[in-house]
Amino acid sequence: MPLLNYTVLSTRTALENMTTLQDHRFQDPEFPEQNPSSKIVILNGFPGTGKLTILQNLKKFLPGGTTFLLDNHLLIDPVAAIIPDRSNRHHELRRSVRAPIFEEAGNLARKGHTVLMTACLVAESHNDAVFFQGIS
Repeated sequence: MPLLNYTVLSTRTALENMTTLQDHRFQDPEFPEQNPSSKIVILNGFPGTGKLTILQNLKKFLPGGTTFLLDNHLLIDPVAAIIPDRSNRHHELRRSVRAPIFEEAGNLARKGHTVLMTACLVAESHNDAVFFQGIS
């Protein structure tokens, strides 16, 4: 089977399986009027594992005018070009670069749009824990 057909079939199967899962929505007490269709989907995983490819294929099955895809490299790569190490200064610049983007992503989700995002987050990491602060 060609890779493209496999990818499309795998995505369809994943979508069908997702419909059978229970819906566990996070209710933010700051936003009790949250639109029930508000969604921010974060696909987390190791580099090079296909997160972006999966979300690109998923996006094909979602409404085009209300679905947005944000690849984490759009936010990380400019910072890494200026400050290549993983110093505190690097992480501070990353937070300041992504803060307005995350704020807008949250606004879109509250308006009923779907925001798909890739991430490479590590458990128990302070720098990665702050990732979620700007998204709510």
